[in-house]
Amino acid sequence: MTMPLDDRSPDLAHLALRVDELTAGLSQLAADVEDLSAALLPADFTLPDDDPPPSPAAGQQLPEPAYQRLEDWVEQYFLPTFRRPIGGEIRWCAQWHDHAEAVTRLEALWRSWETLRLDPNLGIATWLTTYLDPLMAALHNRSGTFSSCTPERHQQSGQR
Repeated sequence: MTMPLDDRSPDLAHLALRVDELTAGLSQLAADVEDLSAALLPADFTLPDDDPPPSPAAGQQLPEPAYQRLEDWVEQYFLPTFRRPIGGEIRWCAQWHDHAEAVTRLEALWRSWETLRLDPNLGIATWLTTYLDPLMAALHNRSGTFSSCTPERHQQSGQR
């Protein structure tokens, strides 16, 4: 059942008034934000764009990775740099490449290291605290990736 147009007129008038009120409120909020930003932010401040970082310009190449393969990074950088005594709470498996979880975690470390090493300011600090420390704990702890392995025995997780 449809109502005659004149029966709906009070509802439409009320909705139109509400839209006008909301529009005025939004305009006031925008003006308040502008005033606050002018008072609090430096004059030369600009908001960062949400655009992705630019691609290298034509003719420019991305920097070559320091290590071409995960295995190279693990053997030549990771293991010599982050030595830990094996035993007790710390686990490692010389056959790490046979553990899918280890390969995944180490690849994440390698790829993030390759990217963050290029940041001359906080890159390595960010990599150490955000990526290395939590993943080292997951790899090395007694119940972690290599929990079933000892220096004398290799056993993939989940095998008995």
